Amino acid sequence: MRTTLISILILLSGCASQVVQLTADLESQPSCCATLADLPFSSLGSENEVRFPIGPGDRVFNFPSGKSYVKAFELPRDDRFAGLEVRTYLVGEWIPTAHAFGPFFQFLDGEKVPIEAEVSPQLYYDEGFFEGSRWTGVVKIPLAARYFVIFTKPELVKFQRIPLAGTSGYAYSAGSSFVYVPPSGARSSSYGPAGELRLRLVR
Repeated sequence: MRTTLISILILLSGCASQVVQLTADLESQPSCCATLADLPFSSLGSENEVRFPIGPGDRVFNFPSGKSYVKAFELPRDDRFAGLEVRTYLVGEWIPTAHAFGPFFQFLDGEKVPIEAEVSPQLYYDEGFFEGSRWTGVVKIPLAARYFVIFTKPELVKFQRIPLAGTSGYAYSAGSSFVYVPPSGARSSSYGPAGELRLRLVR
């Protein structure tokens, strides 16, 4: 029993150690740009939808809240779209060692000057048969917005967790047998400085 408990604790510590390492790697990177306007801006594509990883290898920007990997996009000149749907995916094969990117948005005007305050969507959990655990939310696009950047905050990674629902425990290999860990009350996963996202314009 004691060996099993130690194995469980080691497994659960994997998530923390992975996020800690990702955070340390992020903090060691210099800020890429003096202002958000200096970032390269990408298109959302002909489908007005894009899915991408965010993390090591991407540009780092030093926001007032701290450093974050960042992606920047140009909005299409189309007034039909009033909102931006974001989906963040659980990254990692095992829930105890997995994490998700907590998205924040800063919208910019035509001169790439920030407008209004940064916003973060209310995220709702669900599971896709092929996509696995994911959270989806929508933010409103300001009328004057022509660009936006997406990032996260160190305080989110350090002090908060993202609710995880719809699961009934997990199992892992312990030598020649499997150990089942049942759910205990409300479950959650770590936020991380890296992850995978999908963006889609909505009306």
